[in-house]
Amino acid sequence: MKKVLIFVVLWGLLVGASGWDDSPAFDEPEHAAAGYLSLVSDGGWLNPAHPPLCKWLAGLALLPLQPHLPGEVEVWNQYRAQNTVRSFFYQENQPQPLVRAARLPTLWLSMAFLLGFFALARQLVGVSKAWVALLLLACNPSWIAHSRYVTNDVAASAAFFATLAGLLLWQEKPDKTRWALFTLGLCLAQLVKFSMLLLLPLSLLIGLRRPRQLGWLALSWLAAGLTVWLAYAALTSSFPANYQLWYVEKALIGRGDWASPQLQALAQEPLLRGPGWYLTGLLAQASHLRQGHVWPAYLNGEFYRQGRRSYFPALAFFKEPLCGLLLLGLALAQRRRPPGLVLWLLGTACLYAVVASLSNLNLGIRHLLPAYPAYYLALASVLPRTRLSGALLAGLVITALWSWPRYLSFFNLLSGGRAVALDSNSDWGTDLVHLKQWMQAQGEQRVALLYFGHPDPATYLGEAYRPLADSQLQPGDLVAVSRTFYEVARSSQRGNLGGAYLLKSQSRPDWQRLSWLQTAHPEAQVGDSLLIFHKGSP
Repeated sequence: MKKVLIFVVLWGLLVGASGWDDSPAFDEPEHAAAGYLSLVSDGGWLNPAHPPLCKWLAGLALLPLQPHLPGEVEVWNQYRAQNTVRSFFYQENQPQPLVRAARLPTLWLSMAFLLGFFALARQLVGVSKAWVALLLLACNPSWIAHSRYVTNDVAASAAFFATLAGLLLWQEKPDKTRWALFTLGLCLAQLVKFSMLLLLPLSLLIGLRRPRQLGWLALSWLAAGLTVWLAYAALTSSFPANYQLWYVEKALIGRGDWASPQLQALAQEPLLRGPGWYLTGLLAQASHLRQGHVWPAYLNGEFYRQGRRSYFPALAFFKEPLCGLLLLGLALAQRRRPPGLVLWLLGTACLYAVVASLSNLNLGIRHLLPAYPAYYLALASVLPRTRLSGALLAGLVITALWSWPRYLSFFNLLSGGRAVALDSNSDWGTDLVHLKQWMQAQGEQRVALLYFGHPDPATYLGEAYRPLADSQLQPGDLVAVSRTFYEVARSSQRGNLGGAYLLKSQSRPDWQRLSWLQTAHPEAQVGDSLLIFHKGSP
């Protein structure tokens, strides 16, 4: 394990450095601010869209910094306390130290899981194949990218795999220690992401292999329910009951009207406030999956409103390194069957992927990450020990190093160099620091910017920033456009989509005046997402 530990530490340093100067991604300020405010303020409450564990961890990481609280902690407007979050992150404090600290728990968790993943893989397939599985997962650009951000996707991936692997190992060798570890994984998973509810039917499916253990499995379920109850009781104790009533009354309109009276009744019962808050979040998230996101999705040059069943298969194909695809082809050519326990894990991963593909929420490959550890373990278990396999694994490592630090926007060579998908696949608003550094290196003083992201660009760029939407360009002026808006401008649907992507910090652009973007080719790219142009007056 010493060699594995050294590898993981070096991996963590590489990954941490790659995201050190990334400005806050879309979801990060809400997660971090909500976690911190829920720990230190009775007015700072978490919206129920996600369970609290990852938010609490981010909030704990902020405690040593002692950030200033907003002058007035406002209640959540719909699903995000935008005013409070913006005040906390960008007015009362400097955003970069906050986001760097808040990201550390995700990175440490990812490193810890890689160690645990190797340990579990070693028990299931042996040491050499465990090393292969570790390399496959650790060198995946999407896994690397989302190991750096304040989200719950990597934590959910770890919880999903560890819980089901723990269940299978307990079934093979029943003892109280293994049962306790499985139960702990199941309990913590329910506090990470609502999709981890899938662990309940999946654990039952696996549990049917050993009917005599179903009683112990039922105890694990009860422990998970009790954990959720206690955690949400602690959570709801941090904010007044009238906030909860307000959310149920206002924010669930059109999403769960049928349940509002029951949820309001629960909100008024001290012992039932926690379960009521959990059910409110679960209902809101289920509606979100069914209705899709407020912003249009994008795939292969086309914007659309509803989810597509081809979305995740296409992403999995284009975001897998070419060497990884060749390794899959090599494994399939062998026609080998993974070991029994690994096959069970692969089956559960496939079921998770199917459920993800059935939703209308097409926001990013990160929502498919819980299927990756089992997939790579299965792949490692059937790969032949040949020079070709070794060469492809070496190529995978080289790809991961060569792609540094642009892991978020990674697409393999088969994509033709284009962004197959947007949002958290390539353009998540993380490049303001990189733009500032690039401008300093180039000696540029001003930039007309059309930015897809959370913060007001002036927070990072100061007087160097002017909104492209309000700018009268002169010959030679520097223009920077987020890839999302570049694709909107190039789309025939831009008239319907342009406004949907704008936040409060920016004005609505005149797309006719920016029609030159339809045929313009960027001179350079900054970070993952900002495209650079020099443009004269239209």
